[in-house]
Amino acid sequence: AEKLLGVNMNYWVTVDFNGFKRIIDALGGVTIDVEKRMYYEDPWDNLVIDLRPGVQKLRGADAIGYVRYRDEDGDIGRIERQQKFIKAVMQQVTQPSTIANLPTLIKELYGAIHTNMSLSDMISYAKIFNNAREKGLRSYMVPGTPAYINDVSYWLPDMVALKKMMAGIMGTNFDDRAMAAAQQQASEYQQYIPKEMVIPKQEDKPKELAKNKDGAAAKTPPQPTERKTAGQTAPAKIRAEVINASGDSDAAAQMVRELQRQGIEVVSTSAARTPARVTTVIDHTGNATVQKKLNNLPFDYNLSILGDGAKGAEITVIIGRNYN
Repeated sequence: AEKLLGVNMNYWVTVDFNGFKRIIDALGGVTIDVEKRMYYEDPWDNLVIDLRPGVQKLRGADAIGYVRYRDEDGDIGRIERQQKFIKAVMQQVTQPSTIANLPTLIKELYGAIHTNMSLSDMISYAKIFNNAREKGLRSYMVPGTPAYINDVSYWLPDMVALKKMMAGIMGTNFDDRAMAAAQQQASEYQQYIPKEMVIPKQEDKPKELAKNKDGAAAKTPPQPTERKTAGQTAPAKIRAEVINASGDSDAAAQMVRELQRQGIEVVSTSAARTPARVTTVIDHTGNATVQKKLNNLPFDYNLSILGDGAKGAEITVIIGRNYN
């Protein structure tokens, strides 16, 4: 993971299914809006997922079912649900009543996880949840493409797009030297891809990728185009076009107010013809200063770094159904 993302990781934590159940049950369950009917039965794995739509509190076994459920949206849809669930857990953990009990809770659940952190380290790091409550949690998806070996699905990262995305997240420059290093790493990565792996052509890609015409596409961020003019200097001001794909007619006006409070000028608003599930912000500049500004946006979104130098607006905000 360190080599893939280019980020040093001093600590790691893993959890198996049983540990996951123990953690969720210790929290008293997690409240989440199950978006649709979910039913799946696998007698070989002794697994039954049986969830009905609506806001509800999921405890251990049902929570496992929610994050494991795989539908017509494939692995990408499942990843979205897992990200949604993690955010719901964070909301639960960052409640003042929970934060006060975190040291005791960590002691009880230390045996449910695998980690290189000591118990005292974990307790000392519990204070970061106060910051998480104030600043929120952002999630990103590794840009890439699906691939298959004997009908088993895999996700192949686009190393160049990933490195460019990470530069934006970390606030570092993605210059020609960084581009050359990313291309070299991409070339090395290609050598390890098994020969029997099948990468579908664009027209043959699974439904979950082909249907991303509405901006919900944030499932797979658009691949950045490499233009030397984009991202070299920060714009004097950030202009935004807002596209409302949430189905809520009031969402656009609310988004305009939030962007204006962040010092972003809204130059146009429009309604999308088709809905989007996830709010997406597209950065047309590829500029680290712009991306640092976007990190302060007070709502959940997926970031796509296009870097195409589009005229008229530095960013495009596509409002999805998850907005507020």
